[in-house]
Amino acid sequence: MAIVKSYIAETQKQAFDKVKADLGDEAIIINTRRIRRKGWRGFFQKPLIELTAVIDEPYQRTAPPIEKNTVQKDREEMQNIIKESLKNEKLERIEKQMGQVSDMVSKVFQDVDFMKHKELTQYSKQLQAIYKKLIQSDTMEDNALKILKAIQDKMEKENL
Repeated sequence: MAIVKSYIAETQKQAFDKVKADLGDEAIIINTRRIRRKGWRGFFQKPLIELTAVIDEPYQRTAPPIEKNTVQKDREEMQNIIKESLKNEKLERIEKQMGQVSDMVSKVFQDVDFMKHKELTQYSKQLQAIYKKLIQSDTMEDNALKILKAIQDKMEKENL
């Protein structure tokens, strides 16, 4: 029969130390997770670490004692797994934030396109046709709008 216990601490090292003190060197960490503190203050504090460890009860062990090298290797392997898990969580958060930034940039571009379209509607159909030709000939939109404004200003001065 196995003993399964959970330990909560401020840091992973403190939690590992609790496991070692209570269950000994042969305990195996089977789960690690972060726990948000309760209350409104929990939003501003670092989350707690919960480790769940398991060990066979000493009186039912039939296997020979495990060498310290093996235990050390297992511990290092579990620590590496925990580190990888934390890295994956950070990467997921970063990817989510990048997606949000990408959405915001797309919205800004849509707003800019709308403003340019709105600005273009103030010109006559002939000037809009000139604008389309300029864009088709690889003229930058800002430059094409400046050309239209210059043409319109010139036309207004000649008509007066």
